[in-house]
Amino acid sequence: MARSKKPSIIFSDEIDAVASKRTELDNSRGTKTELFLLMDAVLGITDGVFFMASTNCPQHLDSALIRRFDKLIYVPLPEEGARMETFKKKLSDIKSDELSDDKLKSLAAKTAGFSPCDIEKICTNAKNLALTRLLQKNPIEKCGNDSKGEDCECCTPILLYDDVLEAVRDANPTVDPKEVAELEKFAEEKGHGKVHYNRDLPKPRTFVGTIVDFFAEFFA
Repeated sequence: MARSKKPSIIFSDEIDAVASKRTELDNSRGTKTELFLLMDAVLGITDGVFFMASTNCPQHLDSALIRRFDKLIYVPLPEEGARMETFKKKLSDIKSDELSDDKLKSLAAKTAGFSPCDIEKICTNAKNLALTRLLQKNPIEKCGNDSKGEDCECCTPILLYDDVLEAVRDANPTVDPKEVAELEKFAEEKGHGKVHYNRDLPKPRTFVGTIVDFFAEFFA
């Protein structure tokens, strides 16, 4: 299909699940062999087909797999500017008059070491606080507006800066600093580059989207 639809990108997420280092008791040797054969077929196509993959533990990958990649790019945790953009995007779908750029920057400064997923959970919890406050103050069943929609102020949750601060205080980063150190070491020893969110990917969306954008520019 990749050949018939080229130019195309084949993306494998968490490739370590099927291509970890082989052991004597490894029952997935056949799967790895099939994967390597497929990769060789793809890599043999020099025009219009690109294979890429992601993993959070490259140090556990089979060396035969690593050799098949021309580039090993390290994507670190988002820097302050990227965290600010993530807060801005994830909180853009709820009404708020308090989230100025200065306050978003303050939130970003308070979440060093947090992953995009961590920040998304913070935003979800903050929205839930706003919704809970609304329901406690104006239960929906007591609303006199028949529309009960976005135009009804008593049915519209309003996010406060304090809601997000409370969500931040209750949150902890899920990425272990030891894991980050291992990734940094692997990138230094075997990597071919590093994506800086603030410089290369100023407006992060999804991992796939940002990486595709980066490689499109990298190989242009």
